[in-house]
Amino acid sequence: TENGDIYYTPVDLVLDKTGNLTAVFYSDAYGQIPLQGINRIYDTIDGWDTVDNALNPDDTPIGSIGISIETDYTLRNRRQNSVNLSASGSYSAIQSGIYSVSGVTDLVMAQNIEATEQTIPNMPTDFKLKPNAIFAVIDYNDNSTISTDLANVFYEKKSGGCVLQNYGSGAKTQNIDIPSSPIPFIAKWNKAEKNAILVKVTLSQAYKDAGKYPASRTQTLEEIVKDIIFNNYQPGVNNFIGETIYPSTFIEILSENGISYIIKVETAYKSNGTYTVDGLTFFNSQISNIERKTDIIVNYI
Repeated sequence: TENGDIYYTPVDLVLDKTGNLTAVFYSDAYGQIPLQGINRIYDTIDGWDTVDNALNPDDTPIGSIGISIETDYTLRNRRQNSVNLSASGSYSAIQSGIYSVSGVTDLVMAQNIEATEQTIPNMPTDFKLKPNAIFAVIDYNDNSTISTDLANVFYEKKSGGCVLQNYGSGAKTQNIDIPSSPIPFIAKWNKAEKNAILVKVTLSQAYKDAGKYPASRTQTLEEIVKDIIFNNYQPGVNNFIGETIYPSTFIEILSENGISYIIKVETAYKSNGTYTVDGLTFFNSQISNIERKTDIIVNYI
């Protein structure tokens, strides 16, 4: 479709003697895929020249939109968060409370139940978690109430003897006045530090020359590729706090959006600009991001 969605037929089809046939197509992806109308041939077949979606009387494409499918893993996580949300005084109750705050996209937490300071995996060596402490790194979209909302979760959900800890440049604090106490409650956490990356995509020149890409001709192929990556590389969807970012992430994004003939994808830390096909690593206080479309380069072989 012009929207970039791919449809297929589950059985082989044979054109009749007039060179036409009517068939039912199914979306290649599950979920609520917008029905824009099937009007482009994705895989070229000799003798097959055009495809058009049948129309309703009001000229809208005939078809039914699917529903989002939840995996067993996602269902179990959602149920666990729902159960823990009503609890307090536990590590899991704090987790569920934070995830329930509007605007939160990702969370990494660590706790120390020992009587001595502990080293936390995938953190800078100078960071030590204090005894009976909790350290939370949260990625979220800023809004007018989110700091207060997060502080309220820590106040309502943590146990009395628990220490809250933050670290470095991403350290955040928020005071809450307690009517029964002259001392305010101070919530502490880290907002995930965004580390900018660069992406370089190499496509087949033959792919460009053939014009085989499912998108509007008002854009160049370079613009289409940049739009797809920039609009689909989302925190909490395909990049997470502390995750190693591999070029295959972007190959997957492009393939899912109908871009094929991908020769190579390379990534780089924006701070040094050295491209590699290996993974880019981040601490559990960091998350990768693409700052602007100009940080995406498209070339051809």
